[in-house]
Amino acid sequence: MTSLDKIETKATRSSAESTRSDFVERVITAASSIKTKFSSHASGPAAIFNPTNVRLRVHTSGSDGIQHPATDMAYLWRSRDNRKGRTSIAVPRDDGRDPLKRPRFTASRGQVAKGILRMFTVFPYYDMAYLVGVLFAIGSAIFVANGIICLLPIAYPDLKFGHEARHLSGGLTCFLGALAYQFGALVAYLEAVNDGSFHGSAMKKFLQGHEDEEKQLVKAKLYAFFDHLTPIRGRERRAMFGSESGLPTPFTTASISRRGAMDLGSEDTGSHEYSRFRWWPTWKSLKKHCIFEIGWLACSVQLVSATLYMVVGIVDLPGIMNTLEPWQENLAYWIPDMVASAGFIFASLLFTLEIQDKWFKPQPRILGWWVGSFALLGSIGFEICAAFGPATYGNEDIEWQSSIATTWASAAFLIASMLQW
Repeated sequence: MTSLDKIETKATRSSAESTRSDFVERVITAASSIKTKFSSHASGPAAIFNPTNVRLRVHTSGSDGIQHPATDMAYLWRSRDNRKGRTSIAVPRDDGRDPLKRPRFTASRGQVAKGILRMFTVFPYYDMAYLVGVLFAIGSAIFVANGIICLLPIAYPDLKFGHEARHLSGGLTCFLGALAYQFGALVAYLEAVNDGSFHGSAMKKFLQGHEDEEKQLVKAKLYAFFDHLTPIRGRERRAMFGSESGLPTPFTTASISRRGAMDLGSEDTGSHEYSRFRWWPTWKSLKKHCIFEIGWLACSVQLVSATLYMVVGIVDLPGIMNTLEPWQENLAYWIPDMVASAGFIFASLLFTLEIQDKWFKPQPRILGWWVGSFALLGSIGFEICAAFGPATYGNEDIEWQSSIATTWASAAFLIASMLQW
């Protein structure tokens, strides 16, 4: 992580590979030394939670033997990016002198257009982050259709759309939308349980000075993160990290401790790999880490709310809803709907706060903040719909407002889901 001007880079190497190789080499070299010094700045919405935003900079020894902070790049760790398997690097402003050593600016119009095109041409079904976005997008689109179906008979009384047909289509769309939300919330929870390395509790220990047990994990963790930047095949990986480069190959069959989901390999093992999938955290991990991890809490609340919403979808099925008395409908449908919507509000608020350095400081320049904000807006709309529900009997004005709330709330959720996609 010394000056990028000192690093020899082949012209044929992609900018992402160059950035990863140069940065990892400096960090790994520094991390392997007992005298390594890290300067870091951690922040989060509240002190009771693990850090959610960390800027990590490695101090390297200069020719005078004194530790100097690297000024060219910094490693940005965000808990949401960690959960989604992404990595951020801060680089200086482009001066146009060495474009091959600098990642492409992904916010340009061309890169945004390519990203939108990839949404409909690339289908990484093995990626949980992708599945979460797609499942919630499908569910939200179905709920938009549900709101329109409920609005049509009220807006156009003369429309030939029978009462039974309305309940049939409305009930089915509600069930299918809730089912998509259920699977989306489940995958999001599994994503939180099996999130990436360098998680909040480990970073918290590191910042508090308990570095010994973390230093042995730094190597594998950084490689795991930077491996997301550009896929490398076996020969290229060996050339970059093998014996010829002077760096140990970081991938072995040994396991590494991650949120209690895996056992720590022997201390003399220099390299590790994540190899075990978890459906739930261990009890120890739950007590010491998960309850302080804002992302895990948000995903857990979201899963419980989606499960309760699934109950609402089942009750709304044809043959069930139209057989209930008003008090039974309130008890079996509208009250669970209110509770589930309140849970969605809380989860969305946590997702939004997870991105912020401070609880009162919005981050509109970060995409994840907009995901949480639109989800929060949609959750509020669902709560309004549920609150109007018990008063809709024989009152078309309130029924209209309830259906309108469902429609715009679903549209807000759809936007949030597409941003995740």
